[in-house]
Amino acid sequence: MTEIILDGVVENKRTAAYSEIKQILDMIFSDGINPVDLIRISREFQGTVQNFLKSYGQERLWDPHHEYGIACAKTIPYLKGEKLAFTIILDGNFIGAWTEEQYFFRTATLIHELIHVKDDQRRWAEIGTKFFEEPTRKQECLFHNAWIIWEEYKANRVVAELFEKIAEEIKGKVNYSFALGHADTLHDLLKDIREYVKRNIQDFRFYKLTPTEICYRITSRICGILVLCAYAYAIVDFSNELKEKIVEVEKLDGYQFLLSENWPKIHSILKELYGSAKEYHPELINKIADEIDEIYQKCGLQISDVEKGLWVNVHDIN
Repeated sequence: MTEIILDGVVENKRTAAYSEIKQILDMIFSDGINPVDLIRISREFQGTVQNFLKSYGQERLWDPHHEYGIACAKTIPYLKGEKLAFTIILDGNFIGAWTEEQYFFRTATLIHELIHVKDDQRRWAEIGTKFFEEPTRKQECLFHNAWIIWEEYKANRVVAELFEKIAEEIKGKVNYSFALGHADTLHDLLKDIREYVKRNIQDFRFYKLTPTEICYRITSRICGILVLCAYAYAIVDFSNELKEKIVEVEKLDGYQFLLSENWPKIHSILKELYGSAKEYHPELINKIADEIDEIYQKCGLQISDVEKGLWVNVHDIN
């Protein structure tokens, strides 16, 4: 049974919050197999996540600020005996007031994380303890990034389809304003991506960046852009306003430079994966990984395996 800690929810709403979370858990895990050990809503979000990571032996520093926005939820997988278990932390600063206006956002956020849980369960069943191994070889790193893109695409699409069904039943309409924000951020990141890459290559040539630093800066920006694409394209067919924004994004020079050849292929693979979403298809994830590698190469990064890690050759771009 999932423990639910609600110290980040206003006191007079905690009973309602507990009931709502319990209903969502029962819906998602209707098969009775629920591996979520704990759900906690905390206003000390980053510190709470960091403490839980440390308690599970994961010492790395965690920052909610990403290239694609600020995280307001974190799912932490860990071993409990020989079984995979999960803790989910939600940011009480975003949802702790537990108002009617927050209903869609908080419900979508929790369901999104629970879909990640089910996908991680599926992957764990296939690969076992390798699930916790840090990627070290090139293809492993690419696979890791491709898996994240798939997880975000799937979770957003599941949430959208669920809410569209509910809206149809009550003759309402889903508000996709959050996705419009993703599209705006995507537009901003793509607008100067060519110049961003060139500046980093120049800094590398002038010995202002190490190979590790330039690789991290460019690949993290690319992966942030691809995650935003996954968020937006997962639900683009449900919102005409979002569709209009995506049309404008695809006109950008940055989109043409970075994504025009590879993103349509990635999107096609994501749709194929979604068609058999209850199965594990590493061969399709590897196809996404290959497309990501091509995007890295467009941005001047030729990454290869060496005996003790990775080697990065940097070449100039037009």
